Amino acid sequence: MTNNICHNLLYLVSFSLSLFLLWLRNTSATSLGHQLVAAGGGDGNYKCIDKERHTLLHFKAHVHQDFYGLLSTWATKEEATNDCCKWSGVTCNNQTGHVTSLDLFSGDLEGELSPSLLNLSYLNHLDLSGNQFEGTIPHFIGSLTKLRYLDISWNDFSGSIPIFVGSMTRLRYLRLSDNQFEGTIPHFIGSLTKLRYLDISWNYFSGNIPMFISSMTQLRYLRLSSNSFNGTIPLFIGSMTQLRHLDLSDNYFHGTIPLFIGSMIQLRHLDLSYNFFNGTVPLEFGNMTNLQNLYLGYLGGCAIKSLDWLSRLPQLGKLDMSGISLAKENHWVNVILSLHNLSYLKLRGCGLSHVMRPFYSSVNSSSSSIVSLHIGNNNLNSSLYHWLFELTSNRLLNLDLSRNKLDGIPRYLGNLCSLTSLDFRNNHIAFKFPDFLYNLSGCTSVTLQQLYVGGNQFTGSLPDDIQNFPSLVSLDLSNNQLNETISEKVWELPKLQYLDFSSNFLRCVISENIEKSKIMSLRFSNNSLEGYPSDDYMSNLSYIESVYLSSCKLGPKFPKWIPKLKKLSYLDISNTSISDTIPQEFWNMRPSHLRYFDISSNNITGKVTNLLSNFDSEPVGINLSSNNFYGPIGNVPSTLTTLDLSKNKFYGEISFLCQIVDGYLSFLDLSQNSFIGKIPDCLWHFTYSS
Repeated sequence: MTNNICHNLLYLVSFSLSLFLLWLRNTSATSLGHQLVAAGGGDGNYKCIDKERHTLLHFKAHVHQDFYGLLSTWATKEEATNDCCKWSGVTCNNQTGHVTSLDLFSGDLEGELSPSLLNLSYLNHLDLSGNQFEGTIPHFIGSLTKLRYLDISWNDFSGSIPIFVGSMTRLRYLRLSDNQFEGTIPHFIGSLTKLRYLDISWNYFSGNIPMFISSMTQLRYLRLSSNSFNGTIPLFIGSMTQLRHLDLSDNYFHGTIPLFIGSMIQLRHLDLSYNFFNGTVPLEFGNMTNLQNLYLGYLGGCAIKSLDWLSRLPQLGKLDMSGISLAKENHWVNVILSLHNLSYLKLRGCGLSHVMRPFYSSVNSSSSSIVSLHIGNNNLNSSLYHWLFELTSNRLLNLDLSRNKLDGIPRYLGNLCSLTSLDFRNNHIAFKFPDFLYNLSGCTSVTLQQLYVGGNQFTGSLPDDIQNFPSLVSLDLSNNQLNETISEKVWELPKLQYLDFSSNFLRCVISENIEKSKIMSLRFSNNSLEGYPSDDYMSNLSYIESVYLSSCKLGPKFPKWIPKLKKLSYLDISNTSISDTIPQEFWNMRPSHLRYFDISSNNITGKVTNLLSNFDSEPVGINLSSNNFYGPIGNVPSTLTTLDLSKNKFYGEISFLCQIVDGYLSFLDLSQNSFIGKIPDCLWHFTYSS
């Protein structure tokens, strides 16, 4: 036996060594070096070119904000790390030391893109996604002629795609998504015949899909979603035989879904959802046997003639047919059960209540591959429990039963030992919340991270049993009838970040134990809370990002703890009986992430002449209405998204409007004040005024 073990061991070692030598023989020195550089900056036998190091430092000097410290390793020569090949986001050629790649994604960088990057003449990979660069794409980008990879998604670039992009003919990967580009797709994009990946989603492009797209014969990934494209899907799309990923969702395409799409058997991903198609889903879709993801949710007036074609898609892993009526598909459950690789199923608003009863006996546990199940908005009642949990298994992670007519919940829901998210919002449950929580007290209580039960008729309290849910991150009990106490144990949950008790009948006190929590979002609006911890306790909420306490009693003094919440992004303390002035500390806080604050419907007095201009770093909405503010308005943030100054005692001219009408502003109300003078001409540019 020992000899056999030794023999087998020697065989494995010999076999592994042979594989390694074969791999080494087929791997060039350059590609091997590139892998090492990408993994950790190389072996230290080379350094970057001094000129290119200065180029990168010049680029850094034009970055005004580096929120996450992405460029913190970019040091001067006098500092410890002056080899730019070891800097974060920088990759060099391991033989020449030239910079070949810049990966500066998700850095929240803000500033100017310096044309000094032109000195990186060997740059072939540039990723600037997830930052705050704005304006038009700088012209010098078109002179980076060696680029094969360009990603500037998730920024604030605007305008049309500049013509020089058409000259970047070496590009294989181009991603412009999540910006503010507009217009039609320019014809010169057709010159990028080597493109394999094109993503221009989440912009303001319009028009038809131009025919020159078909000249990109190597294109494998095409994403045009979340724009304003219209017309029908053109015939030439069917001739793009290399396409693996096609996303046309969230546009204005209309007409029937063309039959030729069913002939695109190479597709792995197809998304046509959120459009305005009519007719029926083609039965030819059953020919796309390589399809892994199919999204047909909310197609407009599109219907299903038959579901049999679905059972011919053995690789299907994700399916969304929300908004398509399945009321006459009496065998839909059996079709779903035949898809053994299906992990994600979304059938919201499909009229499932009409077809449930015939299938109770046919359902079995063979569909255990489903990990995310969304069947909300189907008018289902509690009879669905006869089959639902036979359809699921202990692999289930997400369960959405919202917007139905469920009036209870069975104990066996608490035995789904992998469940992390349960959405039970807007049903008809009308009993004490502790009883509901008890039905989840099995192994589900250990894994559950999100529990959404708002919009029901729960009464009673939040009991101490909440401590048995240690993984909770989000708890939503809003819009119920809770009228007793909140257990102090909720503040001791180690992972809880989002807590929503708004619109109940709570008259309790927020415990001082809140200081122990890691709460990021606190929502108690529209309750009758009787008290709060001292300012010292509330000031220690270092994680807090949003506070919603509207229609609670905070006054008469302005809470001193609010200016100390340095990460605050959203604040609503409207109608909270405050009769005070706002402390200067609040106006001076200048939170870098403040997006909205509402202090309306109080009795707050004082001047705000130039104080609002302190909040000029990010887009921000401000509501000061229905108070006793007075005086003129001076400088205001150019980044205002909404401004409501109505029902106060402001006076003077309104020339300050010229600072904001060309920016982000979408709502403006100055009524019931004492402003004088003429309406400035600039106001006529404000096309979204309400």
